[in-house]
Amino acid sequence: MVGLDIKTNENNKGKELAKNTFIVSIGRISTQFIGYLLIPLYTSVLSKEEYGVVDLVNVYSQLLLPFVILQIDQALMRFMIKERKSEDNTSRIISTIYIFYFFQVLVFTLLYVCINNRLKNNVVLFLYVNVIVLGFSCLTFQTARGFGDNWTYSIASFLCGVSTVILNVVFIVGFDLRAEAMIFASIVGNIIASIFVIFKDAIFKYIKFINIDYKTLKKALHFSWPLIPNAIIWWIVNASDRSIVLLFLGTEANGILALSHKFPAIIVALYNLFHISWTESAMIHFSEIDKEDFFSKVFDSILRILVFLSILLIGVMPLVFDILVNTAFSEAYFQIPIYTIAALLNAVAGLISVVYIFEMKTREIAKSSLISGVVNVFINLLLISKIGLYAASLSSVAAFAVMVLYRGIDA
Repeated sequence: MVGLDIKTNENNKGKELAKNTFIVSIGRISTQFIGYLLIPLYTSVLSKEEYGVVDLVNVYSQLLLPFVILQIDQALMRFMIKERKSEDNTSRIISTIYIFYFFQVLVFTLLYVCINNRLKNNVVLFLYVNVIVLGFSCLTFQTARGFGDNWTYSIASFLCGVSTVILNVVFIVGFDLRAEAMIFASIVGNIIASIFVIFKDAIFKYIKFINIDYKTLKKALHFSWPLIPNAIIWWIVNASDRSIVLLFLGTEANGILALSHKFPAIIVALYNLFHISWTESAMIHFSEIDKEDFFSKVFDSILRILVFLSILLIGVMPLVFDILVNTAFSEAYFQIPIYTIAALLNAVAGLISVVYIFEMKTREIAKSSLISGVVNVFINLLLISKIGLYAASLSSVAAFAVMVLYRGIDA
């Protein structure tokens, strides 16, 4: 009877995981599908230089974001899941972390004013606003996850994606804003989504100055700070390609590289949809006795799906690339299969990393990412002058392969 109960419990957890993944996927997949349909617009209206500039703004936003938010949004979600049954504890967590983020924004604003007085560059302004909005968006989205409100998370994702796409069309075609349009549309899209979550989950009613708690903040930062170097190292793995290509090969080559990431990013995006619900489900059921069987079966199933999707993506590229992409970006075609392999390894590394989150061992994530970051930069610099753009894609494959190997052995 014990074996039967464990089996029934495992099936129930599997159904719960599938349900949550489906709910999250509704918002994400629909907007990303629309976004890919707009690739012909982007590549026909924007030059390679403009496309490369937009990509760099997004990439450097991801670099600055961990310093501004200190990855405390991850602690917010992690702690809220444990305190869902207590409104007082939930209010204490939300109040402490949100008000701490507002303090961080103030510090970041002072730094921006000092820097912008010297540079006086519109790109710096876009970068500053984009980072603040992304940070607040992360907080609101993770709050919805902390409440277990995956429908709100999904709808907010949909609103963010759709509004961003619509505004891109309006700004690019209607106002001829070109590169600035893509950045501004993303900022407004995240603002709309954040406002929706705030009112839908009534977050404002949980924020009270009287509930600010130093011990909660200290505990949250202890959990989140190892994720800061990890996020930066991930940036190195993902963005050093752009920086090195920009330095050695120029802005046009960076535009080609940016488009090369678009299609393989589907693999990572689909895994991230699963990762959202997988993390929540695993945290809830981590203490149960059948956790190892459950984790193993989930890992095996998702790995099979990811491999199948990677093969499928490489197989359909000859059929769709010329339809979706302007001929000026044709060099990207040869990079896509390599980046697809890198994306697959990226997802596998993410599957393994969930174990560290469960165990509250965030430092181990940073260690493996550091090694991978060094591998990525070393190979890229070694080969960039000899094989051009292929150095970027091959170094990404090598870096994520090392990460998978390290985490697989260690975990």
